[in-house]
Amino acid sequence: MAFDTATRLRLAKNIDSITGTNGGSAIVDAIARAVVEGSTEIDADIATHAGLPTVHQDAPNLILTHKGDAGAHHTKYTDAAAKAQAEGAKLDDHAVPDDNTDLDASSAKHGLMPKTDKIKIDTVATNADVTGSNPPQAHTLDSHSTKAHSELSDAPEDAHHTKFTATEHSSIGDGAPHHTKYTDAAALAATLDDVTSDPLIDGDAAADGTEESLARKDHVHPKHHAKYLDSAAKAAAVQAGAITNAVTKAPTHDAVFDVKATADGAIPKTLLTTRGDIIYRNATVPARLAKGSDGDVLTMGADEAAWAAPAGGLTESQLHTELIEDIIVTTVLATVADFQTNPATGTMAGADNINDNNTSANANSDTVGKYAEVDFGKPVIIKRWRQFGHTTNVGDGVWKIQYYDLASDSWEDWVTGIATRTTADWSSLVTETARLTTKVKLITTTLDTAGSDISRIGELEVIY
Repeated sequence: MAFDTATRLRLAKNIDSITGTNGGSAIVDAIARAVVEGSTEIDADIATHAGLPTVHQDAPNLILTHKGDAGAHHTKYTDAAAKAQAEGAKLDDHAVPDDNTDLDASSAKHGLMPKTDKIKIDTVATNADVTGSNPPQAHTLDSHSTKAHSELSDAPEDAHHTKFTATEHSSIGDGAPHHTKYTDAAALAATLDDVTSDPLIDGDAAADGTEESLARKDHVHPKHHAKYLDSAAKAAAVQAGAITNAVTKAPTHDAVFDVKATADGAIPKTLLTTRGDIIYRNATVPARLAKGSDGDVLTMGADEAAWAAPAGGLTESQLHTELIEDIIVTTVLATVADFQTNPATGTMAGADNINDNNTSANANSDTVGKYAEVDFGKPVIIKRWRQFGHTTNVGDGVWKIQYYDLASDSWEDWVTGIATRTTADWSSLVTETARLTTKVKLITTTLDTAGSDISRIGELEVIY
């Protein structure tokens, strides 16, 4: 198929207006060629189809031939006829089924019986024959009464009796099936043991009851044994030998008497009545010596002891006072040389610098409670003190001086509240109460806040 010139130009113009180009003529020529080629192929396919036999030209004749064949058609079933025909068909009119389980019944659907179940039923029927010999052999209800004893329990057939009615049962009385009624005596005898059942039971009034038998109502307990004589009882109660914690024994009369004699000879604890009392023996027995007065001494008379004041002697306090006075007489007054005789010791850093006669070397304390101790090596009397300061101190630290009290054998405060000195020179001598001692201590009670909280001292003097 080809486009005429007018059609070709119109199509090309429309394409150019849509695309905005001048290529419309080329596109129209390409479409024309495709249409011409497609038309040629279609014509060839139509010609091929027309040449096929019995496609269209033979179909009418074939239909007419089938329609005229009476054997090819049957009368059309109605719904009722189709249903009746299906319901009337019997299983045994059909062909032999395949040997499979397609139609077997199950717990989920109805069906036919499996052949294994049919075999089981046939076996049960054979074995259930009452006249047969296959066990277990069944028997009829009628034969049960005559065969039950002989076949089931080997009892004779006449073991059954005629069933009694209630009236018959009551009228029989003591006859069968009742036994003769027990009398009280017979019942009692039946419950008692005899000599054959228990060798300890006599079968008489002395027999005790058991778990399986009763004691007779005229039962009596066995007789008592013979009464002990006093001598027999005493012999049985008293055992020979010493009385100890390990063995419980009844003591003899002699043993009890010995204990009484010992107790009588003991000194009663009530003899002493006051703290400090003592016991002594007078002419015949132990006696109390009452406590004496403070300072009394125990003296001895011609026969007895007694408390008395010391004749020309000294009391403890008098002796102590006299001793102190003797020491004072022989004591020297402390000097600088005495204070510097022994290097100081203690927990303070450089403790020996406080009495080394060198003010440029100092002792210091970084903890409250640290100390430097000077031992005079002899009794001395102290009365005055002074210190050499250090420029690092700011003066807020505190010292105290203790002395060793010879009378109480203890350290006692002598001077307290001594401020740390801030200048490198001596303080004035300060006079205090005179004390007798052999050693003194310089103790830190408050740290000076300068120089990392360290209190310093260049030198110390404690003298009379």
